Amino acid sequence: MQEGGHIAVTVLLPTYDEADNIHGLTESIVAELPHGAELIVIDDNSPDYTWRVADELRQTVPCLRVLRRTCRRGVASAIADGYSVSRGEAVIWMDADCSHPPTLIRPLLKSLLNHDVAVASRYVDGGGDARPLLRSAASRILNMIAYYLLGTVRDYTSGYVAVRRNVLDHVKIAQNLPHGAYFIDWLYRVVKCGYSVTEVGYVNTDRIAGKSKVSGGVRTFLVYLKTIFATRFSC
Repeated sequence: MQEGGHIAVTVLLPTYDEADNIHGLTESIVAELPHGAELIVIDDNSPDYTWRVADELRQTVPCLRVLRRTCRRGVASAIADGYSVSRGEAVIWMDADCSHPPTLIRPLLKSLLNHDVAVASRYVDGGGDARPLLRSAASRILNMIAYYLLGTVRDYTSGYVAVRRNVLDHVKIAQNLPHGAYFIDWLYRVVKCGYSVTEVGYVNTDRIAGKSKVSGGVRTFLVYLKTIFATRFSC
């Protein structure tokens, strides 16, 4: 997927208060990237100065770019803003809390040779969820419901994906949906448009440092459940 020295791969990394993770994670991601790829950190003006730590890393990581956002917030809009300045024909985005293993980057890119979208999945062969029981159980139940209503994909709340640029140009990310809900909506519309989607198994772990920016518990479960039903009956 790389020709004539042009950048073929972009990794988008939305961040907020991830200063404790960003250094090690950046090193791990860059180690998995092909020559000429780029890594874009999109930071929502983190109070812990994640954007500053990332900017300092640019001195030793030439492929790193930092986009500091002072007016906009949220994962979906961060991905959209990062994509708007990206150059890759293959685009990956992932969480910055170290729950998404960078070692999956190469298998995801390999899957794009035969598919339009490759989703990192906890619910196919090789997948699993090593987070606390309540969180992993809630995610499994949500995705069972999503698969029953939406079909095709086993992990609609993954948030870790590789996608061809033409797909993102055609199927835009809805920026008004809360945190991971955007992924349910976007992935279902990708499937409905007839693009080829495959899943690559991975084991989801709990964050290494910092605190989750996603409100947990029943409220999040209900938001995601509402999104599943709204997506199914509005598309």
